[in-house]
Amino acid sequence: MKQFIAMRHIFLVILSWCMFGHLQAQDQLELTTGELKAAWLVEVNEKEILYYAQENQQGPLLRIPTQRVRMIRFKDGGNQSLQPWTGQELPRAQTGLKNLLAWDLLSVGFGYVGLSYQRVLSPRIRVEVHAALLGLTSDPNYREPYSWFRSLQADINGVTIPYTAYRSEEYEPSEGFFLKVGPKLHLGNPEKALQGPYFQPQLLLTRYQRSQRIRGGNNHPDPLARQDPLDIRSDFQYTHAGLATNLGYQHLFFDRLSFDIYLGLGLAVSNWQEEETNLLTGEAITVPTEEVWPRYVFRYNHIGFDAFGGLSPVIFNFGLQMGWAF
Repeated sequence: MKQFIAMRHIFLVILSWCMFGHLQAQDQLELTTGELKAAWLVEVNEKEILYYAQENQQGPLLRIPTQRVRMIRFKDGGNQSLQPWTGQELPRAQTGLKNLLAWDLLSVGFGYVGLSYQRVLSPRIRVEVHAALLGLTSDPNYREPYSWFRSLQADINGVTIPYTAYRSEEYEPSEGFFLKVGPKLHLGNPEKALQGPYFQPQLLLTRYQRSQRIRGGNNHPDPLARQDPLDIRSDFQYTHAGLATNLGYQHLFFDRLSFDIYLGLGLAVSNWQEEETNLLTGEAITVPTEEVWPRYVFRYNHIGFDAFGGLSPVIFNFGLQMGWAF
């Protein structure tokens, strides 16, 4: 019996220590009566404080008059006195879920690996940074290499003369990166800052390069039709920058698992450069400006409309992400 009582005391001590440690890990409201309440703060204003209880940060939403709270003790060690009220909003107007890390689902089939990070700044504003590397998966702009070799005949002054011709083209996948950065302006319930519709102005930057190699020639008996052997490497470098405005919706399942989809329109400018090298001689080949033209419509983080008859600054932006809130 004494052993049972001793074990019970030890269990209660351990349980109390765990509960106290968990309590200290949360923000605390110090009431004017001296009582401490562990809380997940949502909003603090002149009239009242909105918070979730320690054991249930997703609800119900609790309220307490500001005049009943002497001080807020933050879990990072900082304190904020509320008596007397200073009239200044506290930078704690969000739930305990303030971060979200997401994976770009479109990266599976569009030639890149992308991750994004969101940080809640207030119930209405959060900021997002989306970065991706190109060339780590299949490239939708990649073209399969091909080659051919033919035995042909030429009629020169009534004489049939055989000759041969060949050509091969090889392409390398794109390599580079893109960035998307912008605030998300929450249009839904401010008590759920990571869930609901939003409006997002977003800066876009893409920079990548790709190469191709072309070899060919023929030994046509007519000098005017003959093509000397060639081996040319072309290096293309693309830079695209733009501003898009997106409308999207982000939903949390089980209060943690997020799905985010958005569509948008915007404007972008593009710059591309081409450098050619004759691999047989090692000499650089000057590429006329009129021949330097964008080869690919899909820019990895947006679609340009230059395929519809000339260049256009209008772009179409889109995204689909799955993430985890914490």
